[in-house]
Amino acid sequence: MAIWLLDRYLISKYLRILGIATTALLSIYLTIDFVEQIRKYLKDDTQLLDIISYLGLKIPAIIYQLTPLAILLATLITLGTLSYDNEITAMRAGGINLWRITASFLIFPLALSLLLLAADHSLLPTTNDRAHYVRTTVLEQHPEQALFTQNRIWLRVSANTFMNVQLVDLSQSTLFGISLYRLSQDFALQEMIDAQELRHDNDQWILISGIKRHFLDDGRIQTIPFYQEPVDLKYEPLELRKRLTITPDNLTLPELANYIDRLEESGYPSSKYSANYYGRYAFPFASLVMAILGISITMMELRTRRKHFARSIGFTLLIGFHYWIIHSFAIGIGRGDVIPPAVAGWTANTLFLTIGFFLMSRIRQ
Repeated sequence: MAIWLLDRYLISKYLRILGIATTALLSIYLTIDFVEQIRKYLKDDTQLLDIISYLGLKIPAIIYQLTPLAILLATLITLGTLSYDNEITAMRAGGINLWRITASFLIFPLALSLLLLAADHSLLPTTNDRAHYVRTTVLEQHPEQALFTQNRIWLRVSANTFMNVQLVDLSQSTLFGISLYRLSQDFALQEMIDAQELRHDNDQWILISGIKRHFLDDGRIQTIPFYQEPVDLKYEPLELRKRLTITPDNLTLPELANYIDRLEESGYPSSKYSANYYGRYAFPFASLVMAILGISITMMELRTRRKHFARSIGFTLLIGFHYWIIHSFAIGIGRGDVIPPAVAGWTANTLFLTIGFFLMSRIRQ
């Protein structure tokens, strides 16, 4: 019973500081972002309410990104305060060892990691996609012509012509798995073209290795195979990149997994998306990793009995900065297929968890 009361006391104290840390970090982030958005969109005569709506839609993703930092900061400050007030000394005098004390500071980060992972399955991609829509169509005033559905991309290229794309690789100005549908004025299918590739060469788009089908008025279908077929597409590669590039963060994890499976089944490279997929599974557990790091750092300084709020903030920024650098670098080389995507996704967590356990092994009970 006494242990349960102790856990409740420690967790409640931890949650209060975590709430303050999260609010402070979120306020700083939103203030900076708001100033940047005002300067960027004010010239376009955009309504202030639209900018606020855009920032509001980004809040779930911002909290998701800031949570590991908030966990680390809250862990450092809470344990530092307990040490300064001699509460940890009193607990140890009562026969409670350090591992049992710090266990309370791992329960909530673990639960929060699982909650963040669940949010990344549905909530975060939905709000990210909606924020992207508001930014492109409302703030930047670009027409939204591309749509991702059923693991493929649809683009309206003219009034009566639609294009379906399986894979975008505009680093080489190439699209793969192309289907073009041309409709009549009454939206009856007149022509369908399937091609393996669509390339931009000599200032024009060319379909490669495909079949053209004409749907005649008498119900017959005229089939014409071709190796190369010019196609009238008004977009330049750079403009098409903005309209067709799939942002993995805007897809739910099941959608992203299905898209990767389709690419692999069709023989297309998938490492670009696989690295992001594993990274999104790993990142929620960064909160637990940061809690372990915070515990190990604080427990090594028990004898100092000084409050180090400034140093706690410094540790948080330093560790958070290096975590993001390593995580982003690993995902980058994983996308380039230099290392396996699964290894890339979990590299930062594994490295920082190893450091945390190493520091813990040096703590005297």
